[in-house]
Amino acid sequence: MMKKIVLTGGSGFIGSNLVSYLAKQGYELHLLQRNSTATPLPDGVYSHIIPKESSAFTSLLKQIAPDGIIHLATCFLASHKTEQIPDMISANVTLGCLLLQAVSELPLTWFLNIGTFWQHINASSYHPVNLYAATKQAFEVIARYYYQEFPINFLTLCLNDTYGPGDKRRKIFNLWKELLTSDTSLDMTEGEQIMDILYITDCIAAIGQCITLLEQDKIRQWNGKIVYASSSHKQSLRETAQIFERVSGRKLRINWGKKQYRPNEIMKPACFGIPVPKWKSKISLEEGIRKFLENE
Repeated sequence: MMKKIVLTGGSGFIGSNLVSYLAKQGYELHLLQRNSTATPLPDGVYSHIIPKESSAFTSLLKQIAPDGIIHLATCFLASHKTEQIPDMISANVTLGCLLLQAVSELPLTWFLNIGTFWQHINASSYHPVNLYAATKQAFEVIARYYYQEFPINFLTLCLNDTYGPGDKRRKIFNLWKELLTSDTSLDMTEGEQIMDILYITDCIAAIGQCITLLEQDKIRQWNGKIVYASSSHKQSLRETAQIFERVSGRKLRINWGKKQYRPNEIMKPACFGIPVPKWKSKISLEEGIRKFLENE
């Protein structure tokens, strides 16, 4: 019998790659989305608009009766304005709570929550970089009630930065790629912070391994645990720029030291938890940047 997974955040960069991966693995995949999509979906993938009524939300989950949930949806803001707080709470706290409430009324269901290194400065159990990270942590605290009281096997996977072809986010590699064909320059910090960045296929493989752990876990030994996916190769931001230049064959117009480090700047990423068991990143930074630049 085909296993069913409910996925939030399926339209984002990581999510869209995860949809393709899970469809190829033979899962019946149900996407919970705030807006309808015109993009054709692979066979076995279904899209549902998130109901506005909480009772309708629970009814939808009961109708699907998933084996597992992957909660990837998030509202990321490095810094926030007052008027943005409701949307951040809605995406990072409320949606996850609705999912947990719904599956608490179902038989044993695994739940893979995607967290962030930004929740754990210096590998602290709780030291968020910003309000975004604090809301992600708030959901994990609330989730503890559900996975302690109900038959839910809850695992959090912490991720840091990711990159790869098709990434439209305003991330550092996209900014640098624009510099390659521009006469403008980019002001940056001194670039001493360590980069821990995963190529998208390594990220998807880490998520896939977490799914395997949960599917095989009949005694809920992973319940409430935190694992993280970290690159095998780390270097400073300035060293990363040098690799980017070497692979592209062009010089980046970067004004180093023109910007101040952000408050709570993570200089050396470290995550609370343990590494994803039986997983290791495979794509070197050089190979990943080459794929990123060639496949756009």
